[in-house]
Amino acid sequence: ATTCTRTLRCLESPTWMTVDPSGQTLLISETSKNRIGVYYINSITFKGWLVPTGLVLFQPRNMLYLDLKCLAIATRKGIEILCLVNSSYYPQQTIPGNFRGLAQNDAGDCLYTIEFSRSSMVLRIFKKNNDDIYLDDARIDIEGTDSESGQSDPQDLVLVDNKIFITDMGQARLYVVDLATRNVKIHGCYGDGSCRWKMPMGICSDEIGGLIISDNKLDKLVVLNSNAELVKEVKLKKRSPTGVARFGNLLMVAFQSHGGEDEATASGSQGGLFRYEIVN
Repeated sequence: ATTCTRTLRCLESPTWMTVDPSGQTLLISETSKNRIGVYYINSITFKGWLVPTGLVLFQPRNMLYLDLKCLAIATRKGIEILCLVNSSYYPQQTIPGNFRGLAQNDAGDCLYTIEFSRSSMVLRIFKKNNDDIYLDDARIDIEGTDSESGQSDPQDLVLVDNKIFITDMGQARLYVVDLATRNVKIHGCYGDGSCRWKMPMGICSDEIGGLIISDNKLDKLVVLNSNAELVKEVKLKKRSPTGVARFGNLLMVAFQSHGGEDEATASGSQGGLFRYEIVN
């Protein structure tokens, strides 16, 4: 990846991102601000706020375009599925619960997410019926126990080669769920060294199944191959990365600065976005 080509200073607390199917716009959620911004992906300029008709988004987190007209958003109250009609988004379905991360299979008929509580962490699979309504289809328990780094706190997930990769910021772990066997493996451990992390948060994949994971505490990106083996690490000076998104040869990394009050005052904001161009 090259150095960042543009840094946004108008964002206060960017967290999660997704790119629309046309590749024209980028959605960035600011969970603590209860809002989602829409940006032109090529120039990274602000277009407007995503405001669904008849719905108030409460702490929007992960987002995923299900198709050209449907958008899923994980919020504090559940998963909101919105449908685009005449340039406006309308609520189509609400799946109540506390969910983290969103992924979809290639066929577009299964939605994967983590349902999370203080005592359990479950991979939920919802299957779309003929009326485009997502119904409960399967559940896979993930045993996240307390460790030296704290309680489980899942953040994001991605589907690669029939496996779900889940970041757990609370326990500094990467879970790998094999959908065929339902087996769960754990990778990584708490620490400062190479291939260790303290707060793994965002995750995305590339065209060959490689993984890119952001560490919100150690200010770095961790690149793994499809077997979850370390390829490289990229340090981000005084930038705490949150969500990551890959589209074509572009890698988007949202961040929050911790350079102190002077830097925040000078820039007008403590958040922003790196855009990396992947060079083969």
